Amino acid sequence: MVTSPARLRELMESKAPVVVLDVYCALAPKDRAKRHNLGPVVKAELSSLLRRSREKGQAVLFLVGGEHPAELAQKVYLQPQFTSIGGLMCGYLRWKPNATAPWEPPKLQGQRRVIFGLQLP
Repeated sequence: MVTSPARLRELMESKAPVVVLDVYCALAPKDRAKRHNLGPVVKAELSSLLRRSREKGQAVLFLVGGEHPAELAQKVYLQPQFTSIGGLMCGYLRWKPNATAPWEPPKLQGQRRVIFGLQLP
């Protein structure tokens, strides 16, 4: 995700409440969700959460899970039905050990990195 480091720093330093989405698609196992067409219900719930959080000025944060989180982020979360609400982004957090050091790569060889979903307030 590409966002202003200042906006992210401001959020991290503030005492503003953040909505942390712990579980997104736990309505049913995948095969039953498909069989009973629960996908649209789950997507509508996430859209509603993002919209309500945007209206309240709250950030939303969650981990993108699964075996292939980058593909999942692209296929599901980075679709217009979610990104158009409040600019939902997905990506890795990168860091620098100090101000003069280069940024660490998004993924080091042999390492699994966590992908975050973030909607800033």
